[in-house]
Amino acid sequence: MVCGATMKEKHAISSLGYLLADPGRTAMLLALLEGRSLPAGELARAASVSAQSASAHLAKLSRGGLITVQREGRCRYYKLAGQRVANALEALGAALMQHFLEENWLARNRDSRALRVTQKGRRSFIELGVSPALADTFTPR
Repeated sequence: MVCGATMKEKHAISSLGYLLADPGRTAMLLALLEGRSLPAGELARAASVSAQSASAHLAKLSRGGLITVQREGRCRYYKLAGQRVANALEALGAALMQHFLEENWLARNRDSRALRVTQKGRRSFIELGVSPALADTFTPR
């Protein structure tokens, strides 16, 4: 537990952990880090999940306050719930990436679905010291 944190803060941290624990949800959040609003179908493809699974994941992310939804006619577009969410995801990713670099975890886990990243994520990998060739293995073509 977090020392000195209130129960509300502890609950928020554990709720965030739950939302990020699923590789599909994480892939959707990473796709949204590009800053664009995306339809559910595109997020389903980014996460390699069915439309039904994507719908369930998006509902959880929305209830958790990480994304917002905007309706345009029959379509729904999803985006991150603000710059604070984007900053938190990027900071968490950077902290974990540093750990992964120190433990040589990336080279051992190249096939992990959770490590699929956007071009922006690829640039972040390289900024953290990952070779461009290794970063390319995590970037979908």
